Amino acid sequence: MGAILRFLRSFIRLEYPYENPVDRYRAQLLIILVDILFIVTFLFMLFSALNLNADEANVRLHLVASVVLLVIIPYAISIVQRGGLRLVSRLFVVSMTVLIFMMAVLTNNQQQIITFLPILMAAILLTWAETIVVMLVMIALNYYQLISIPGFTWQSTNPVLMAIITVSYVSLTVLLLITNDWLIRAANRFQAEISRLRQITFPLLRLNLNTDETTFINQAIESIAANLGFPTVRVYLVDGDNQSSLRLIQPGLSAEPLARLLVDPGSGFASALQTHEPLFIDQNSTAGERVHFLPGTTSGGLVPLMYREQVIGILDIQSVGDRTIDASKRELLSVISLHLATTIGNTRTLDSIQTDAKQQQEIIMRQRNRLRQIEQTEQQAIVTAWTDYLDQRDQRIIGFDVNEISMQLIPTDYLPDHMRMALERHDVATYEEDNQQHVTLPIQLRGQTLGAASFSMPSNRPITHRQIEIMRNVIQRLALALDNKRLFEQSQSQAQRESKANEIASLLLSSTDMDTVLRLAATSFNDALGAIQTHIELFSEVALPTQEERA
Repeated sequence: MGAILRFLRSFIRLEYPYENPVDRYRAQLLIILVDILFIVTFLFMLFSALNLNADEANVRLHLVASVVLLVIIPYAISIVQRGGLRLVSRLFVVSMTVLIFMMAVLTNNQQQIITFLPILMAAILLTWAETIVVMLVMIALNYYQLISIPGFTWQSTNPVLMAIITVSYVSLTVLLLITNDWLIRAANRFQAEISRLRQITFPLLRLNLNTDETTFINQAIESIAANLGFPTVRVYLVDGDNQSSLRLIQPGLSAEPLARLLVDPGSGFASALQTHEPLFIDQNSTAGERVHFLPGTTSGGLVPLMYREQVIGILDIQSVGDRTIDASKRELLSVISLHLATTIGNTRTLDSIQTDAKQQQEIIMRQRNRLRQIEQTEQQAIVTAWTDYLDQRDQRIIGFDVNEISMQLIPTDYLPDHMRMALERHDVATYEEDNQQHVTLPIQLRGQTLGAASFSMPSNRPITHRQIEIMRNVIQRLALALDNKRLFEQSQSQAQRESKANEIASLLLSSTDMDTVLRLAATSFNDALGAIQTHIELFSEVALPTQEERA
């Protein structure tokens, strides 16, 4: 299917890369004309076959010629696609000449307009000499058509008609050749102008775009000066949004006061900034427009650098002597300024994107650090909470073991070595001992290890990854359950302490004298704290013994 599509596409679109643009246009036109000839030949073959009044011998001749053309046309297109433009052009003109002549004889058409087509095609596709040959052939064929009329005699020949035929063919041929030659010259000039434009702008395209803005502009200035031959090339960038000042970019210029230029309302810079159009200056321009000229400058131009309908700078070109900026150089300067503005604008956009990306990266890093600090604080809070919980229970380790016979929980207060290994690795640890497989997993809560759990299984039953995953899930839920239980117990203990404190406070507040309050306080403290003796004294600051008296 793909091969068929490529074959059909070759009948319409030119694929061979002709270097000469005139030949390229001729080849594309020839493909279109050959396609039209293919359709016309096919229709002519049908007309010849259905024409009952035509001579049988002529019909047979026309059908044979049409079939031959229908076979030759695809091969001719393939030759054009391989670079054989001249050969196919000659075959096309000859084929059109034969076809038109047969159509004229078959239909007895005495009109001469259709016979001009081979000359028109020859003038477009062939050389001068070949076009003149085609003209002579068409004149001869027209004469043959005249003398083949029944009852023709040389005495009855109209010399005026034959002169008109000859003059019309010659005039048309001369007109077509002159027009075609002018078009070819214009195309060659256009191609030369394009080549010159490429020669000048190509060095700009090769500049290093990875440098900073000032370095790139300096490289572009040196390239423009070297290729266009202007002694002075400068670039001013708009400094701010109000376009009231410009910043000069010039190789070797680094002093900040010299790099700033305030825009005078009557200067050429103000005109270029306001109109967005290039301003070319010569000796007839106003003094305000020539105020920025360097000594010896006779002509120049200010070309705005446009990026997204905004003026971001001005390209300043200055020349000396009688050398002027002609129309072709003005076009080149417009193209160069467009390339400069686009590159500068894209560079600024890229810098802005990189700056935003860097700021976003910094924000992400700060958020990650903050999240890491929160996690560390949370882990430290978990450690502190469990340490306080164990201190409240006056225990260092809380553990249980399962009796293999009675399946009862047995409290333990030591940490076996195989469980210590899992705590140190912070991961699953397995080992075999006494024909048993032991699997130890750390009990972790929010990244903090609270303890460990160990499972023993017969050695003849291999431990699978699925079983380990089930153990992990169980241990995760165990960690959550333990932490919830710790919170409940601490909350309950806190509530009991608050209740006891409130009870003592109510009892003290209900007393009527100082002695009773002190006696109740001492008694309540003994009961609440389990103290053996409580000693309470009240004294004034004067009665407080000094450090010397104590010594």
